[in-house]
Amino acid sequence: RFDRKIAVGKPDIGGREEILNVHVKNKPLSDDVDLKQIAQTTAGFTGADLENLLNEAAIFAAKESRAYLLQKDIKRACRAADQLVVAMGSVALFIMAIALIFNKQILQLIYGTVEADVMEYARTYFYISAVSFPFLSLYNAGAALFRAMGNSKITMKVSLGMNVMNVLGN
Repeated sequence: RFDRKIAVGKPDIGGREEILNVHVKNKPLSDDVDLKQIAQTTAGFTGADLENLLNEAAIFAAKESRAYLLQKDIKRACRAADQLVVAMGSVALFIMAIALIFNKQILQLIYGTVEADVMEYARTYFYISAVSFPFLSLYNAGAALFRAMGNSKITMKVSLGMNVMNVLGN
């Protein structure tokens, strides 16, 4: 049993290249795959992120009935993840703006006429909720990516942590 936790930082370019080399051992690569270039464009990725990236690239290759990975599969996996995050974040920001701008009108539509102090408390709570929309969308985009890559442990742990913080915060 170990009683200490050791924090492991995110790898640098060389570390990412080594990690990529470990995770491509069981994946056939075409000659155009440049792991050094991939390591340069994946700053901030952890080992698990790099593994998931290669798994997603393998899914793209399998969809095209290829037995090997191309450089474009790996770039496509990065681009798909970026597009999901940008799309989800944009929609959430739009919904947040609508909720902030039309806060009172939305609450009046839902609840009708209520006492002034009740409406003020409801508006305050609605403001706080609306500001959380972009963060929730980014979490859900990340959770969708991890689930699609077969790694649901991370999202379960984050969800558990968020629920504990929510209970403690309330």
